[in-house]
Amino acid sequence: MPGTNLTRDEAAKRSSLIQTDSYRIYLDLATGSETTFVSITEIDFTAEAGASTFLDIVAESVNKAVLNGNVLDVDAFADSRLPLEDLAPNNTVRIEATMNYSRTGEGLHRYVDPADGEVYLYSQFEVADARRVFACFEQPDLKAEFTLTIDAPEAWTVLSNSPSPEPVATREGVFTWQFTPTERISTYLVSIIAGPYASAEGDVYRSVDGREIPLGIWARKSLIEYVDADEIYEVTKQGFEFYEANYGFPYPFRKYDQVFCPEYNAGAMEHPGNVTLVESYIFRTKPTGAMVDRRVHGTGRGMVCPVCASHPDSHRRSRSSTWSAGRWMRPGRGLSPPVRTFTDPRAHELISLGRMYRARPPSVASPHLCDHPHLGRVSGCGRTAGGWPAPGLTSCGTGTWWRRRARW
Repeated sequence: MPGTNLTRDEAAKRSSLIQTDSYRIYLDLATGSETTFVSITEIDFTAEAGASTFLDIVAESVNKAVLNGNVLDVDAFADSRLPLEDLAPNNTVRIEATMNYSRTGEGLHRYVDPADGEVYLYSQFEVADARRVFACFEQPDLKAEFTLTIDAPEAWTVLSNSPSPEPVATREGVFTWQFTPTERISTYLVSIIAGPYASAEGDVYRSVDGREIPLGIWARKSLIEYVDADEIYEVTKQGFEFYEANYGFPYPFRKYDQVFCPEYNAGAMEHPGNVTLVESYIFRTKPTGAMVDRRVHGTGRGMVCPVCASHPDSHRRSRSSTWSAGRWMRPGRGLSPPVRTFTDPRAHELISLGRMYRARPPSVASPHLCDHPHLGRVSGCGRTAGGWPAPGLTSCGTGTWWRRRARW
């Protein structure tokens, strides 16, 4: 029987057989259960006629599965996979399932605030945990548009990659949020935030293409008073200006929310339009300079990857992320030449001081960085990608080599 995780050969075979077009995902987060929620997913995809493949799903139970109008045997669900046989050139699969909330930061994490008993949910799908929330083809080269519909208690806020719609009352005490489709993204970049999150006063960034990008900062109600929103907004807008100017390409998404999440198992995650950050970046006492630097690193993550990945030189690569040296290449990471040498004076402030991505020696190389066989000599560096510190260190080509000294 296959294992829970996807192998390189399985990923290559599946992407050669199918291409995903769109997902329609319904989540009921107002069932009253403290352990499970309802997930219904419809996926439109193309395939080689007669081919067979499988869906990825980690579920409490798969209750119903329908492929092109034909009901599938849900007893075939095993090892986190559901087989799909005899595919047509154009296909629609619908999966109705009961999913489990997480307490380990994977999938959809559920947290109860000891200060007031309020419940907060947030998703973390990197690297392969979207399947814990909705059935999917869980590999980043099979991108799609995602349309989310979420039922949640009326007192909650629901956020995702797309701008939040006006919720509509659908049953007693429950509202429905019907989001517009996302841009084409990978499954692990889908983001879901739900709960009585409180917001700092909003702001706006005016992009180089004339659009006004709404900015938001969110945290649980018991912590919002400690959020220094003015500084976070200032650094966020400076980062946007820097990357748009140096890559000559505007931020491609429609909003930029930053959400501080309880019990978060990472520093930050750059979901397009909906960046999540660890709560330790909310300072209730005077922070050290190092802690402030780490927060700026986190707040910058959501802007650097979309802006860099949207640059014409990298866009064709980010659309088809695939295996490279045993790890996934991610949008905007480890891009091919040309490596940009920045002349903008803000480069020293935003990069050399470690406020974005840092160079690391091979022994502690970040899993976010990709081995990059194409990278040549970096201007002004005198070293090649094969030398210290490690291949692929440019991390979005944003100049980690500018750093005066790497603080490991």
